Amino acid sequence: MENIPVVDEFIDKINPPPKWPRILLLTAGIVLFAVVSIAGTVYFYQRYYANRVYPGVYLGKYYLGGMEKGELRDFVENLNSRLMKEELNYYLIEDGKQQDFKVETILARGEDSAPLLTLYTDEFVEKVFHYGREKESWQKYFLPFSLILKNKYTNFDLRLDEQNFKDNLRQVLEKSEDKAHDANVKITSLIPLRYEIIPEKVGQVFDYKKIITDTKNNLQVLELSSIQIQRHQFYPQVLQNDLSNVTEQLERLVLCGDLLFKYAAPVGQKDTFIVRIGEIMDWITAKRSDSGEVYFFLNEEKFSIYLKSLKEIIDVPVQNPKFSLVNGKVREFKEQKPGLSLNLEETKEMARKYFEQGACFGRENNNLNLVMDKVESDIKLKEVNDMGITGLFGTGTSTFYDSHTNRIKNIAHAVELLNGVLIPPGEVFSAIKYAGPFTLENGYLPEEIIKGDRIIKEVGGGMCQIGTTLFRMAMNAGMDITQRHNHSLVVSYYADPVNKNPGTDAALYDPFLDLKFKNDTDGYLLLQTNIDYKKQMLTFSLWGKVDGRYGHYTPPLVSRWIPAGEPQEVLSPELKPGEVKCQNAFRGAISSFTYTRFTSSSEKIERVFTSNYRPLPKLCLVGPALPTSTPSSSVEIKPSEAVVETQPEELNLD
Repeated sequence: MENIPVVDEFIDKINPPPKWPRILLLTAGIVLFAVVSIAGTVYFYQRYYANRVYPGVYLGKYYLGGMEKGELRDFVENLNSRLMKEELNYYLIEDGKQQDFKVETILARGEDSAPLLTLYTDEFVEKVFHYGREKESWQKYFLPFSLILKNKYTNFDLRLDEQNFKDNLRQVLEKSEDKAHDANVKITSLIPLRYEIIPEKVGQVFDYKKIITDTKNNLQVLELSSIQIQRHQFYPQVLQNDLSNVTEQLERLVLCGDLLFKYAAPVGQKDTFIVRIGEIMDWITAKRSDSGEVYFFLNEEKFSIYLKSLKEIIDVPVQNPKFSLVNGKVREFKEQKPGLSLNLEETKEMARKYFEQGACFGRENNNLNLVMDKVESDIKLKEVNDMGITGLFGTGTSTFYDSHTNRIKNIAHAVELLNGVLIPPGEVFSAIKYAGPFTLENGYLPEEIIKGDRIIKEVGGGMCQIGTTLFRMAMNAGMDITQRHNHSLVVSYYADPVNKNPGTDAALYDPFLDLKFKNDTDGYLLLQTNIDYKKQMLTFSLWGKVDGRYGHYTPPLVSRWIPAGEPQEVLSPELKPGEVKCQNAFRGAISSFTYTRFTSSSEKIERVFTSNYRPLPKLCLVGPALPTSTPSSSVEIKPSEAVVETQPEELNLD
């Protein structure tokens, strides 16, 4: 028995216990440690960046990682403020010389100026914070780290009014262009037919499409450096030799004679418009067809100008039924009438076929029927009878103290157009749709403004007063605001009624900047407008089928005031010697407020509106110098009544 332990020890040495349990245990420990370490790292990493942008996120050359929301918003708004204050800069280098150009990013219509460029700061901040925070279960743990391994380069969300911006570019650059043109003919006599051939010309032009693309690319990353632009050769398509034998074509066109445009006009309206053959021949231009042959076609630009002027005369806007509320009941005071609209494209195509290759030759008459579209009201009387208006949703107010005569008349005209408007269920209300277009033909008056180095007259001043009042009304009524743009400048007319700060205004600039809200109720909305000339106040009210919704907004707070800058003088040959015309200076500002609305189902929806107002120094146009003995005259152009260079607490916006 004493030998057994010795035997057992010997056997153990021959057959040792297996090692795999220990290896497995060690492996499991290592794996567990790694998992815990990774989980801990992920936990603390996500906790640290819970209110910060994840590392690895860039806006162009700007690193955004680690920024808190407030810090990111301030950073973006500072860059935006620079953009608002500084003009867009371009330069051209030719023959070793640099030529600089500056382009405004503002459309000016008196105090109703509006930005050509809109940056969506809040949307951008939310987008940046979303990176690495996708909801899928596996992504939310690993995506934050992937941003470190592969950086995320994001772009700013913006809207550029390309057409108007292109027009601003042309005004600045056109003096440096040498425009090309095709060979053409100039009619000097119809009877007998005589003409001279104008030779072609090679030109130097700018590629506006590329300039706009480069501008947008820079702005999307808030790059404010100057952009180099280039001119390029533009070669004509029709040469002088192509027009060596055009007499027969011209004779056929002359034989077409005068042209009569006709349409079925409403009673009392002119139904025939005569275009003399001399003007028609001015519309004719030589062009090369797709087959390579040279013919005489309509000059589309010149003909389009004529048709647009004709459209302004003959178009009849649709007249929706209008109602007023009397003793709590709705009564009709203006019946609906269909409208008429000149179809520009189809009319141009019809005229093109008429003239092309002398197609008019041999016709019994020279009448062309204008293509007119009938426009029906989208509000049906049978629907109106069941609209079920039961009460008031909300009102909005604004004041127009010290407005000049034309401005007041424009406001009063818009008030008349909007009063009694019915908004069907589901429709998105557009201020421009119901109050526009802001043209002379639609009853609006012009006012004098400074634009660049010129004094011009623009029509429709005061429309931002309408947009602002509608905006406040829609918010107090708890409506879903689908489009709103702040005014470009801090203007006293649009100061908030509570604390007199800027921020609760809404710009209207036909056709690009609109105020829109959606009728998401079950019934019609009735808009009532009132103008009080004694108090110089507008009051707009929105009535409908009351469903328990309501809304309110906080008084706007200004987070930053931006100085207007040093006054500027520009020599203007349009003015008389010694004459001076000035416009006010404007401080810039960054302002925000919170709009809270409760839906019919008691859902609470909050939205922050942030407004960026550009600074604008006092600008004076100065006429040629006078002899020292002659006193000069000075005239103040007052597109607005904003106070210049006062401290924030001293700002008097009344």
